[in-house]
Order: sequence, then C-alpha cells, then structure tokens
Amino acid sequence: MDYWAERNLKTQKALYDKGVAKAEKQMAKYYKKAMDNVISSFEATHKKLLKTMEDGREPTPADLYKLDKYWQMQG
Repeated sequence: MDYWAERNLKTQKALYDKGVAKAEKQMAKYYKKAMDNVISSFEATHKKLLKTMEDGREPTPADLYKLDKYWQMQG
C-alpha cells in the first residue's frame, strides 16, 4: 500500500473511532437519564402507595401495575 492510501486509511479510522466514542458517550447520557426517570417514577408511585395505605384506602390497580412493572425491570 502506498503512503497516501495508508495515510487516508488511518485518518478515516481515527474519524470513525472518534465518532463511535462520541456516540457511546451520548448513549450513556441517554441511559442515565432514562434510568433516573424510571427511578423517580418508581419512588413517586411507592410514596403514593404508602400514603394511600396510611390513609386506610386500597391502592389502585394502576399503581400496583406500575410497581409490578418496576420489579419486573429489576429482575
């Protein structure tokens, strides 16, 4: 392989690696944000269920469903 072809190949590989690293970093941010949203949603549902039970009321099926889905995700 001649010099210019090899140099071009190295440049393309460097650009590709940089793009992949940038995409991975962005995906990590998205996953973190999604995880934070799931956790805060679970905490809100859990607090609501505790408050409902403290008030002597039955929890709604929708709240129980949300809680069950969270536990399934944990598994």
